[in-house]
Amino acid sequence: LLLSYFGEMHPAVATSYIGLADLYASGRQFDLAIQYYLRAQSIYEQFFKPQDPRFGDVYLGFGDVYKGEAEYEKAIENYQKALDIYMNSVGKEHQNTVKANLEIGNSYMYEEEVLKSLEYYNKVLEINYMLVGELHTNTSGAYNNLGGVYYFIGNYALALNYYERALAIDKAIYGNDHPN
Repeated sequence: LLLSYFGEMHPAVATSYIGLADLYASGRQFDLAIQYYLRAQSIYEQFFKPQDPRFGDVYLGFGDVYKGEAEYEKAIENYQKALDIYMNSVGKEHQNTVKANLEIGNSYMYEEEVLKSLEYYNKVLEINYMLVGELHTNTSGAYNNLGGVYYFIGNYALALNYYERALAIDKAIYGNDHPN
């Protein structure tokens, strides 16, 4: 419908391509995902400056594909491009900035570069805390990720502290009988 109404070269079509690419990436059809991210990027280049947050969305997508293919260095490179764009366009206190930091941290964790991972997970916690406060699933998730890092490096006391904080938030949000 969008194609027939706007034609191929319209930002709304590019946004739909990103949605399709995300779908293909989540289904592990990485070649198709890359094709649609590239189409979206090509359209955006006709309308927007390189620091527009839409390009951050494209780079997040590329990062997701490379992470899914276990090419973590390429994933980090693309997530960093997304983060740089978001920092310059929407600023630090934005969920897109959180997402980019989170994915960089996750990729470093997959590479077992725990200190780098810890740096990004702390940024996620800090920004989430500013955006949504203590009693939110995003904050719980950030505490859980930090617990995972400390567990991985053998600091079980600190891991337990973060896991207990995450659990307390989840119980406050969902109650004691929820699967979380």
